[in-house]
Amino acid sequence: MKRIYIWFIFLAVCVAFISLLYLEGRYAEAMVRMRREQFDENVWRSLDQASRDLEKAETFRYLQSVLSEHDKKKGTSQPSLKGEERKSPLDGLGDKDGLTGEADALSVGPFSPLSMNRYNRLAETTRGLQKHVREAYIYEQGVLDEVILSVMYT
Repeated sequence: MKRIYIWFIFLAVCVAFISLLYLEGRYAEAMVRMRREQFDENVWRSLDQASRDLEKAETFRYLQSVLSEHDKKKGTSQPSLKGEERKSPLDGLGDKDGLTGEADALSVGPFSPLSMNRYNRLAETTRGLQKHVREAYIYEQGVLDEVILSVMYT
């Protein structure tokens, strides 16, 4: 075999070895990145579950205190929750445009463009706050329902 062929084979093997080392390094880097992402995701899930458990425990304690106050007022040992209809404190909070009767009374007279702009910003802000309060109430109502169901069926 000629010496040039040996050098050519030697260079090909070296290039293949270096490219394999490079690929292995990239693979190891990808594995480390993936493990970090999995770890972060597991930490967030654990924190979310812990906060959810704390919310349930807090809601359960609140429910117990409400029921004990109800017992004290009625003088019974077990309150009757059947037949009671839950009414949302947000029922009737706003009309179809999200405003109360006072705002409807304001919309009757002539306004300058500046005051109409203020009125519109106030209406948008009011609707946004009402939406936020509704979402918070619905979330808390869901947690309360979940706690009641877990108490009933465990």
